[in-house]
Amino acid sequence: QENQLAALDGSGFVDFESSTGGARIAWRPRESFSARLYAARQLAYSLLVAEASSYVDERIGAGIDFAIGWRLRLDLYDERGSHRYEGVTEATGGAEPREDVERYGIDLKAELPWRLSLQVGYQETRISSSSGSGIPDRKVSQIVANLGFGFGAGTWY
Repeated sequence: QENQLAALDGSGFVDFESSTGGARIAWRPRESFSARLYAARQLAYSLLVAEASSYVDERIGAGIDFAIGWRLRLDLYDERGSHRYEGVTEATGGAEPREDVERYGIDLKAELPWRLSLQVGYQETRISSSSGSGIPDRKVSQIVANLGFGFGAGTWY
């Protein structure tokens, strides 16, 4: 997707004229196993950097999914990427702040009667900032539970 977003006069946002999108390739040799590679480039918004209204989130990842019996599935994934903040070069001495992002996770999904499903997982994200950016390094750990009704799923944190 090609974007041409113009900031309104007086707003805290900056212009964004670049592409975003994603791609995914998957291999499923049998019903009980699949592997995938994927990449994404998205525009995101942050409250961590006062001078920045947005950042470009770029990542690549890989994952495997396999069945454990006939009602359980286990999904493992790993991602690498970066966050590049837009429009703050004056505050950082001419360089746009950049963060390196590493994420991995595991999900266990159980199919329940009446088209219900229960998914529990753990995800850990490590974010390392470029030197001089003023953004602290951080680690985020999440435990996630999803209860799915029918075809969709709602996330409970």
